[in-house]
Amino acid sequence: MKHPGSPEEKHIRYLEKGEFFGEKALQGEDIRTANIISDDPDGVTCLVIDRESFNQLIGTLDEIKQRYGTVDNSRRKLNEEFTNIKLTDLRKIATLGVGGFGRVELVQIAGDSSRSFALKQMKKSQ
Repeated sequence: MKHPGSPEEKHIRYLEKGEFFGEKALQGEDIRTANIISDDPDGVTCLVIDRESFNQLIGTLDEIKQRYGTVDNSRRKLNEEFTNIKLTDLRKIATLGVGGFGRVELVQIAGDSSRSFALKQMKKSQ
């Protein structure tokens, strides 16, 4: 990324498969000064959407924030709700699946049969 008034470019981060970039360009008309360099021996596929298409399909970022809140707020609410839950508070209902990395159980919080959760059990080493 180039900083104003400086000819030097600064490395920001490496991205892995499934990650995204350029979301700030959807928010306004500001010119973005970052270059993206794709470098993978197997090749890189980038999916692209322009602001107009994004707004028609999904809505503006402000509308999304109003509708769903920010990710930090929703995670914070979940964390607060489950801060005092212990494994001993969970009641196993059934096994949903078993795979190479562990077992997935259907569980409910003791005393609350209105909600069910999937709990993945795996070895710490994995």
